[in-house]
Amino acid sequence: MNIKCLLMLPLLVATLQAASEADLTFALNGNNTEYSVSACNQSASGILEIPSTYAGKPVTSIGQSAFQSCSGLTNITIPSSVTSIESNAFQSCSSLTSIAIPNGVTSVGDYVFYNCSGLTSITIPSSVTSIGIQAFYACSGLTNITIPSSVVSIGGSAFYNCSGLTSITIPNSVTSIGSSAFQGCSGLTSIAIPSSVTSIEDYLFYNCSGLTNITIPNSVNSIGDYAFQGCSNLINITIPGSVTSIGNSAFYGCTSLASIDIPNSVTSIGSSAFRSCTNLISITIPGSVTSIGNNVFRSCSSLTNITLSEGVTSIGPYTFGDCTALTSITIPSSVSSIGNNTFRNCSSLTSITLFDGLTSIGDYAFGDCTNLASISIPDSVVSIGDFAFYLCTSLTSITIPSNVTTIGNSSFYCCTSLSSITIPDSVTSIESSAFYGCSALSSITIPSSVDSIGIQAFYGCTGLTSITIPDSVTSIGSSAFYDCSGLASITISGSVSTVENSTFRGCTSLASVSIPEGVTSIESSAFHDCTSLSSITIPGSVTYIGSSAFRICSSLTSITIPESVAYIGNHAFRGCSSLSSITIPDSVTYIGDYTFYNCSNLTSAQFDGDAPSIGSQVFENTQVSYMIVGAANAATYGGNGATYGGLVVVDYSEIATSSYIYTQSEYDAVVAERDAKLFIEEVQDLRAGSTMLEIANGQAALTMEVEESSDLASWTTGAVSTIQIPLDAEAGKKFFRFKMAD
Repeated sequence: MNIKCLLMLPLLVATLQAASEADLTFALNGNNTEYSVSACNQSASGILEIPSTYAGKPVTSIGQSAFQSCSGLTNITIPSSVTSIESNAFQSCSSLTSIAIPNGVTSVGDYVFYNCSGLTSITIPSSVTSIGIQAFYACSGLTNITIPSSVVSIGGSAFYNCSGLTSITIPNSVTSIGSSAFQGCSGLTSIAIPSSVTSIEDYLFYNCSGLTNITIPNSVNSIGDYAFQGCSNLINITIPGSVTSIGNSAFYGCTSLASIDIPNSVTSIGSSAFRSCTNLISITIPGSVTSIGNNVFRSCSSLTNITLSEGVTSIGPYTFGDCTALTSITIPSSVSSIGNNTFRNCSSLTSITLFDGLTSIGDYAFGDCTNLASISIPDSVVSIGDFAFYLCTSLTSITIPSNVTTIGNSSFYCCTSLSSITIPDSVTSIESSAFYGCSALSSITIPSSVDSIGIQAFYGCTGLTSITIPDSVTSIGSSAFYDCSGLASITISGSVSTVENSTFRGCTSLASVSIPEGVTSIESSAFHDCTSLSSITIPGSVTYIGSSAFRICSSLTSITIPESVAYIGNHAFRGCSSLSSITIPDSVTYIGDYTFYNCSNLTSAQFDGDAPSIGSQVFENTQVSYMIVGAANAATYGGNGATYGGLVVVDYSEIATSSYIYTQSEYDAVVAERDAKLFIEEVQDLRAGSTMLEIANGQAALTMEVEESSDLASWTTGAVSTIQIPLDAEAGKKFFRFKMAD
């Protein structure tokens, strides 16, 4: 009984796995003379033989998507009666291992064997003339294939991601191979392109990482975009003299490619064409090439020798960017422009030769060329881009040609070895951060043609000792001379209306500065941390002193605030520890928080007029203790005994014609003066000979002694009672009159 069970089981399994005609659906064609296989049961599995006839009529075609996703079928026999296989017919038959296409079929349609990942072999008959788009897409198990000489076209992505394909022969009959036809065929080691092909299309061999050599025939006139990108094992390739154009990223990432000859027939090289060819040592660009695209040789980190022939007119952005082994290069006179980032991060570049004819140097053109020590810019150059010599830390000197009108943003940013530079009279503006961090720059002459100095233009130029700003300059940007710690003196243009935020902040050697008439505002932190600044004259045109404007100017002993100033910002003179006195004119309407905070030697502050609106802790940590204000405005500040800006309000009408801030000793002297003005006066009861009204030290009392009489002729000899009435009294002489009530 058990033996029978064991013998029957394989038969049962075989029965379950067998596919038959019953799994198929057929459809008559238009004239009812032929049948097409239109569908198959997707649960069918194993081996399936398609009949040559059905219902007495021939089966001549396999319809669109007929076997799509029949993932259980392992083998399909197609009868010789079939002459047409439509698109997607066997798509995603992932268990299908082999199939023979019968002689008589003229085309392998689009997507026919798409994603048949188990397919290891296929026979294509000589009757086939075309292989459709994505016909064998992702047939990763396919190891080899023979394309018959009848085939004239291979569609786009036909063998896309056939990663197991190691060899393929393309016959001379083929005239066109569509884009991406062999993309991702990572197992393909070599291939010969027939002489019948005239172009290598886009992505044709993209990411064929196993490809070591390839022959391109003389019939080919163009190499398309990304054609060989990612062919990381491609050692050499010969580009024939028939080729006129090399497309974008054509050889991008061909990391084993050591050399390549570009023939004189080539007129254009696309962007990133040889980018990241890290083994490429030398290259010659022929004179036939007029323009070199963006990133063409970017990150070719072994490239040491580049020859540019006369004829090239422009070099695009990042063309030689990150070529870290490149030491020198000569730019021919035919070149009129060097693009943005062209030589950026060529960290070994020590010299470059430029010729007249060059008119523009782009943004970051030589940025991060840390070994570039010198460069001669021809007189033909009219523009130098932003960041052009950014972080050229070995550059010691440079002459700006006489046709340049603008020194761009960060042009010489952190050129820490730059000790001298000549700026011609043609320059009208020095842009933001132009010489930022040029710590070796000791002197510079700004010509009278310049009308503006940008933000942070000379920030961190610690070696700069003096500078004259010509009267042509109308604006100096914020932080323009920030941290110029060696700057001892400076003359500001009379055309400047504003000393901007942090303009001279951190100029610790600056001993004196003259602010010209016409300046209306001194902005926040303008002279912050100018610790050597001992005196400064603020012109009568200034109305605004910003926050921290003179903060920690610890050597500042005196300053005159003109009658024009209305606003003094927070922390404006904070930490000016040498400042002993200050007079604030009556034009000032606002004093911010902490304005004189930590002015440890400040003993007096005088307000010429009523005290303005004042912030908190204005005189904290100073020797100024009391505010004395006149009676007319005492209530404004909270009245007698209140605090105002951290100071005590004291109201004495005799003393305050102006508002003052006093130290303790000064306050005591004022109190003594006040007491001296007080008096003692008595009003005598002449009849009784006693004191009736006494005023002493600001206190007054009325004392009346009451006697009795019955006839007005005689009075008691002693006081029957005494009435005492306290009276309010103020400093100064006062008179009182009394009468009896009715």
